[in-house]
Parts: sequence; C-alpha cells; structure tokens
Amino acid sequence: MYTEYAVRRAILATIGFALIAACYIFFYASWNKELVPLLIFYGVLIANTFFSIRCFASITPSKNVPQQLLDWTLGALMVLLALTLDNASKFTFLAALLFAVATYKYVRLKSLIGQRRLLRRKIVIDSWGLLACALAYSGIFWGNAFFTTWLWAISFVLANVYLFFFRPLYKLPGKIS
Repeated sequence: MYTEYAVRRAILATIGFALIAACYIFFYASWNKELVPLLIFYGVLIANTFFSIRCFASITPSKNVPQQLLDWTLGALMVLLALTLDNASKFTFLAALLFAVATYKYVRLKSLIGQRRLLRRKIVIDSWGLLACALAYSGIFWGNAFFTTWLWAISFVLANVYLFFFRPLYKLPGKIS
C-alpha cells in the first residue's frame, strides 16, 4: 500500500510544479512555436512525477540524507524546467540533467531497498529518457527546434501511455493500484 506520507508528498509536489509552470507561462514566458510541445512534455512529466513520488516515497527510507538531497535536486530541476518552458535548448538540457540525476538516484536506491526488479526497470526507463533528451537537444542545436520538440513531446506522451496503461511502471508488487 502507498503510505499516506507518500501520497501527500506526491500531491504537494505535483501541485507545486504545476503552479510554478502556470505562473511562468501566464506572467513571464515569451510565446514561441516550441512552447506548446514543451508544455505538453512538462505536463506529462508532472503526471509521471506524481506516480513516481507516490511509489518510491512509500518504499524509500525517509532518513537517508543522500536520497533526500537527490530528491531536492530533482525538485529544483523540475522548478528550473518550468522556468525555461519558452527556451527549447535550456529546457532539453535541464530535462537531460533531470533524467541523469534520476538514474543516479535509483542506482543508489538499489542498495537501500529490496525492489530490484522495479528499480532495474526504472533505471532503464530513466536512461532511455536521458538518451531521448540528448537526441532532442541535438536536434534543437542543429536548428530544427520546432520539429524536434514536437517529435520529443509526442514520443514522451506515447512512452508514458505505455508505462501507465500497457505495462504499468509504478506498481508495487502485490498492489492493485
């Protein structure tokens, strides 16, 4: 079962990230043709983040300082992503950094908890996320930002549909939800 602490933490984090992004979009962002696909990507990332926090905060020791620092780093990167929604190159760079830190977090977590299969799958998926970000950054760097951001966002949406509906990732062994 997911702990009450984990559910509360997931709700607060995702609401906070969504509010920061909304405020940035409405008050500071400059409109450009890459804003919509980056916003779609970020929205799906927020949804994914809710389920990730709910799952892993339920099984991660709460007093582990290195894991807490990695969680705070990931949170800061989520905020920075929201603040770069109108800059495709900065956004993809920060997204790559987010996936790199997340991969490291779950590699470290393998020594703390016994969910080997879940962690191995999360590490592989985050590594693929890092690769996709690097490819997107390359496409943007080579001057194809509009096409690249749309391809990246659509690919991310499809990957998450697969991870939520066809082969759920954030399901603890023996859990129905």
